[in-house]
Amino acid sequence: MAGAGEPWHFARLGIEDLHARGVRGAGVKIAVIDTGALTDSAALHHADVTALDGRGRPEAGIDDNGHGSSMIAIMVGADTALCPDAAIVSIRAFSPFGIASAAGIAQAIDIALARGADIINISGGQPAVDQALADAVVRATTAGVIVVAATDNDPPFAPIYPAHAPTAIAVAASSPQDTLVNPLPASWVQIAAPGVNIATYELDSVVQRSGTSEATAVTSAVCALVLGAVPLVQRRAVAPHVAAILAQTANPAGNAAGPGHCGILHPPRALTEVTNQLKGRTP
Repeated sequence: MAGAGEPWHFARLGIEDLHARGVRGAGVKIAVIDTGALTDSAALHHADVTALDGRGRPEAGIDDNGHGSSMIAIMVGADTALCPDAAIVSIRAFSPFGIASAAGIAQAIDIALARGADIINISGGQPAVDQALADAVVRATTAGVIVVAATDNDPPFAPIYPAHAPTAIAVAASSPQDTLVNPLPASWVQIAAPGVNIATYELDSVVQRSGTSEATAVTSAVCALVLGAVPLVQRRAVAPHVAAILAQTANPAGNAAGPGHCGILHPPRALTEVTNQLKGRTP
């Protein structure tokens, strides 16, 4: 999306320049654990999207809520795609009311692993501490899969899972003014990403949505851009370091306060750091 219609987060993240350089997420698979995917919609019919139910069975494009489809459209939607060449596996683990159990999310993570996902996006969660879910996140990250999950949108910003899992990338939302929507992120929140007025789709219409869900989808897309620039044989080795690289190369937020102090994604700088690490040197 170039020119006057370019979404603000495209410019802020340097997306058009990355796309022009061929950094488009090719060869990367993102599992989106959410409410499903409307694969025949105007947003997604052109994209590489596989739809599965919560047990991993193929299904026609179903999304009775629309949340999952909107998250996928941020990544690969027509005119809204941050990582247009990535492949998506949609796993419908959340209900039409946007609710999922810890067991359902854990099962979906294992399905994503079995389907060869490089990145798992969970733009949601649930408040209960659950060992099976924590174990599923560990299985994924131990296998070299990046797990990206949303933090809470509303005060008191209580921990939600799997974002609070130690090996997941927990994402907060930032504004066009480069401020954090939650200026007091917890210490376990690692990164912020644009999450206000993000261009995506609802059914066949381009809309703007806001929240940590959107910020999480943006972060997963950026992870896809980073991994897509890494040779295939090295991706699993690089994946465990992506969270640290994103944090290290982030821009400071204008209003960040303790204890989290998380910065805002800077994809070009993250890509440079990955390239330098692969060459065995630092800037």
